[in-house]
Amino acid sequence: MRRTLRKAATSLLLIVVVALGARLAFAWDQARKIPAEALATAPFEQETGSIARSIATGGGFSNPFGRSTGPTAWLTPVYPLLVAATFKVFGIFTVRSFFFLVFLNILFSTAVCVPIFYTGKRVAGVGVGRGAAWLWA
Repeated sequence: MRRTLRKAATSLLLIVVVALGARLAFAWDQARKIPAEALATAPFEQETGSIARSIATGGGFSNPFGRSTGPTAWLTPVYPLLVAATFKVFGIFTVRSFFFLVFLNILFSTAVCVPIFYTGKRVAGVGVGRGAAWLWA
C-alpha cells in the first residue's frame, strides 16, 4: 500500500497535473487583481509585442520599439510570429489575446516537466528525475 502510494505521488502524470494546476491558479489569481485594460496592453508593451504588432499589421519583422525603426534581428522569430498569429485571430492588444498567450505559456511551461524528468532520470536516476520535475512544477 505504501509503495503504491509513493509511486502514485511521484508519477510523471501527477507532476504534470500539479504543475498545470499551480500555473492556472496563479494566472487566475493575477487576472482577478489586474484591470482588464492593463492586461490587454501592458504585457505586450515590449519588443515581442511591438514586433508581433508589426507582423500582424503587414509591416514585417520590424519595429521592436513601438515606432517605425525598420527591420530587426532583435529576437528570434518563433515567439513573435506566434504572438502575431494570436493577434490576427484574437485582435491586437486585446484581453482575449492576453489570455490565449498566457494559457499557451502555461502549457509550454508545464510540458517542460517531461524533459526535465527524463533528463534527471538518465543522468542520475529516477529519484533525481522525479525531484527535478517536482521542483520545476
